[in-house]
Amino acid sequence: MDRNALRTDIVLDPHTQNREALEAAADDAELRALLEIAREVDDGLHEALDAIPVPQRLRERLMALPDIDDGADVATTREPEPHAPQLRAVFQRFRVAIALAVIILIATGFSLFLPGPGG
Repeated sequence: MDRNALRTDIVLDPHTQNREALEAAADDAELRALLEIAREVDDGLHEALDAIPVPQRLRERLMALPDIDDGADVATTREPEPHAPQLRAVFQRFRVAIALAVIILIATGFSLFLPGPGG
């Protein structure tokens, strides 16, 4: 493994069990210092995150989310929004009015760029 790959491996996973990365860190003072700093930062982040209280209901909802690494299709597992049928009904009911409003807005926008009389 080259030096950049070792540095990347150490930064991505400071508690790596990769024998090659650990041996290189033991032999190289710069990699050893990087490993120590990365471990301190990682441990500090874990301590800070563990100190934040998470409401039980939020914890349950987060744990119920599908894991993207499992290959689950998030788009198919998500439930539809509860107000989607009402929005669809409103759109169907007022679709002509919405279309006319969009046409008027476009025409008004174009009229700003057209020269006026005598101009």
